[in-house]
Amino acid sequence: MQYFKKLSDGQFPTVPPYLSRQSIKTAGQAAVTVNVYSKSATSRYEIYKRVIVKALKKTIKVWSRRDNKLKGDCRVVERNIRLIKSPARVGDHDTNLDADLTNWAVSDPGNIFCLIDRPYAKNQTVESAMAVCIDQADIFARFNDIAAQKKVIVKAFRKTIQVWSRRNSKLKGELQRKFC
Repeated sequence: MQYFKKLSDGQFPTVPPYLSRQSIKTAGQAAVTVNVYSKSATSRYEIYKRVIVKALKKTIKVWSRRDNKLKGDCRVVERNIRLIKSPARVGDHDTNLDADLTNWAVSDPGNIFCLIDRPYAKNQTVESAMAVCIDQADIFARFNDIAAQKKVIVKAFRKTIQVWSRRNSKLKGELQRKFC
């Protein structure tokens, strides 16, 4: 009984949930699924790795301003964080991360586009954050075209590794690791 009295007097602070998730469907002929993910500042979670990748269970490609501390994450198979290189071509003009203030991600594979309110930086763990993920093919296709520009660089790199591994057959087993 003494705990209820302390709680009613305000001596024990109530702690909100560390993570929150809500799903919404739009009204109309073609219903669109929208998932809203949020985290509190006290959770110490990274919104990208601990919330979005875990909820989607897929690899994500991230376009965001970033610091030099956090890199792409390849530790969990098929749940990687790939960083989109700057500059990128959007429509008929080039843009870079310094000029663009948006933070977004696309799933790989899938049709999910996420808009995040925090950049991909180390200090995101101590700040509250929110992500809105939309499961719609048209929106996904536009942003995936920007994210796909990174794949061309990776394919050229893999081709170079394959040519090099044929010349050096002793190291072939070492080079057959998967690059994310």
